[in-house]
Amino acid sequence: PFYAAPEVVREGIFSRAADAYAYGILMYELYCAKPIWVPDASVPGGYVQQPDFPNLPAHAPSEYVALMNDCLQAAHLQRPTFDVVISRLR
Repeated sequence: PFYAAPEVVREGIFSRAADAYAYGILMYELYCAKPIWVPDASVPGGYVQQPDFPNLPAHAPSEYVALMNDCLQAAHLQRPTFDVVISRLR
């Protein structure tokens, strides 16, 4: 559930766009070297989101930030396909 896209959590809609969302989370975690979810026993479920997610440090490359933000779009139809992700990574 830590990498689940909003539409998966709310409506159970699984698609490749949900995978793009998970990839955006991984991009954040790899760049920041920390998970987006941190343990917190005081809340139901025992985890809270990092307060700075999805913001990357100011020195992050703009192309990386743009790709990550595109992958994390709330509307699944606005997320890039992996063909687009791969071309933008090149």
